[in-house]
Amino acid sequence: MILGENGTGKELIAREIHRHSPRRNEAFISVDMAALTETLFESEMFGHVRGAFTDAKESRTGRFEIASGGTLFLDEIGNLSIPLQAKLLKAIQDREISRLGSGTSIPVDIRLVTATNKNLDEMVMQNTFREDLLYRINTIQIHLPSLRERSEDIPALVDYFLNKYEKKYQKYPLRISGPAYDKLIRHSWPGNIRELKHTVEKAVILCDTGTLEPDDFHFGSRPVALKSEQDSMRLADVEKKLIEKALDESRGNLSKAARILDISRTTLYSKVKKYDL
Repeated sequence: MILGENGTGKELIAREIHRHSPRRNEAFISVDMAALTETLFESEMFGHVRGAFTDAKESRTGRFEIASGGTLFLDEIGNLSIPLQAKLLKAIQDREISRLGSGTSIPVDIRLVTATNKNLDEMVMQNTFREDLLYRINTIQIHLPSLRERSEDIPALVDYFLNKYEKKYQKYPLRISGPAYDKLIRHSWPGNIRELKHTVEKAVILCDTGTLEPDDFHFGSRPVALKSEQDSMRLADVEKKLIEKALDESRGNLSKAARILDISRTTLYSKVKKYDL
């Protein structure tokens, strides 16, 4: 199970797990669970036979069956309703599925990788996620930190995307000025790596010189969480101030403070220790 905010690269990690596994020569099937409706779930995941429902004019193979022998990646699994969670759990436990409209069981052999940006433990407590399903999918857990939690990676990521897009749009060689790097590092990146990627691409497309300056990088309308009241304030000071404010608003409750800051409880606890709060 891969945990992390939107845009942190959960599917990329899932694909790398598959690529380095004995199943690498078999299929990698990705399914966005948030996009599946109650009525489409069984047909999409398990398949259907001809005549199973009004529009079923021909039989269809489901994602479980297609992925058999390889990896099935279920993204945004926290968006599934309780009834659909029960159907998914049965397929995982039984290691077999039945196409909609058929009573024949089909054995499946998949490596299951799931991902979510939700707190499934809290959802279990709120009775919106099945505890038995969580146990099934949570054998190994990987947490992807947000980009603002690892700002030291931003220059390397910027260079990677710059190299990619200067070739794509035939604008090389390009370079980024020091002040531009500083601007990118100071941004909070609510959209994480996905936002960084599109920001660099847009800057490359619009630039008309060989050097990208701060004004070439434009962010969305969302506020920058780490912007200080005084430009000279160090990022560490800003971070400490934000944590103190969140702890005050949550009356010292680390779980609530972590949600306010949009970081994991583990990360918050380490930062509380770091700043002796």
